[in-house]
Amino acid sequence: MDDSMSGDYGSSEPSGNGCYAGYLGWCSTCDYEGSCICGKLQNGMSDFFLMDRSRWDEAVIVCPVFEPLLIGCYALLTLFALHALYQVVGALRVQAQIAFKRRHRTSVHVPLVVMSGALLAGVAIVCYASTKIIFPEAAAGIHPAVSIILWVKGSATSFTGEAHLLHMFSVALSTQEASLGRQRVAEAIQHKLRKCILKSVIYSLVVMTPLVECICVATGETLSTEALAAFAVSYNLCEAARIGSGGLLLRIEARQLLLSFERSIEAAQAGIVVAGGGAAHLPSFQAHNAALQPDDPSVPQYLQPLLKEHRDLKEAHANIQTNVLVMAKSWRNTGIYHLVLVMLAPTWNKLGYFIALQMVGYTYIMRLYARVYGAARRHQRAEGIVQQV
Repeated sequence: MDDSMSGDYGSSEPSGNGCYAGYLGWCSTCDYEGSCICGKLQNGMSDFFLMDRSRWDEAVIVCPVFEPLLIGCYALLTLFALHALYQVVGALRVQAQIAFKRRHRTSVHVPLVVMSGALLAGVAIVCYASTKIIFPEAAAGIHPAVSIILWVKGSATSFTGEAHLLHMFSVALSTQEASLGRQRVAEAIQHKLRKCILKSVIYSLVVMTPLVECICVATGETLSTEALAAFAVSYNLCEAARIGSGGLLLRIEARQLLLSFERSIEAAQAGIVVAGGGAAHLPSFQAHNAALQPDDPSVPQYLQPLLKEHRDLKEAHANIQTNVLVMAKSWRNTGIYHLVLVMLAPTWNKLGYFIALQMVGYTYIMRLYARVYGAARRHQRAEGIVQQV
């Protein structure tokens, strides 16, 4: 009999009928070997932390998967994902039309890349949910197809997020061309592009836990309950590390960008003062003309480009600041979510439900991407700072 069935595993105690009872759950009916007998609508094929060890000729510990609940969760996820995909496809068409009009440009149309990544992630979510509905016994980390789809989804979400950040920072940096020069701005964007590609590759490797476990299972080697528990914990730790490091790097990069913007705003302010008659007129400018717009008829024509630059810089600074706060809050909450799952051992063999909940959250992000890059934003300035998810 597997050691996990004894009272020593996880400080558990056998129930009165010799079945397992501990932090992994409890079994009310088991055979003479102590293997749990699952009900008609239950199974022990839990994601990552497999409770049904019959593939290794060992006992079923408990039956944590209640199939109607699991199917219901993924059916709901499928509805959310299909609705999000409908909006993503609409936004993708808008960006494809824009990219076609700009096809003679050498640069890549990043919003099209963002929506393509969101489409891939959405399709992966639908495929994952559909597989879980049809085959509720297909466990992530054990079943090859489910494991591959889960990895694709994780990689696609990371790629999409990095592409969105690249676009947000690129549009913001473009407003600094007058103060920094086109060459410096282009170099800064190229540097940001290389960092985004590197982070996407690293994050794709970080989320490979399902594939690593699946490969270990495919070798035919018997994985102990401790090893399976380690995979379940590793999945959540890797997600928390990916999201936490992304949030930390975002804050560092945003702080540097905001400082650069503040210097550019000061330079633009000084240019307006000089053009408006010198420092002696600065108080009156701040008091009387601070609200002037470049298209205001009362503004002298020679001041309009300077005012426009000043306005664009301030808008970019404010949008970056707001967007980074929103992103950091979202990533912080998601990271905490995974850390809580790490600390709550009873959830380790019930990750199927929590993965569904996490994916529902990402469908909301997909809808926000679609809102940002879709037809609803066509009335805004084409080069405006996008609102961050």
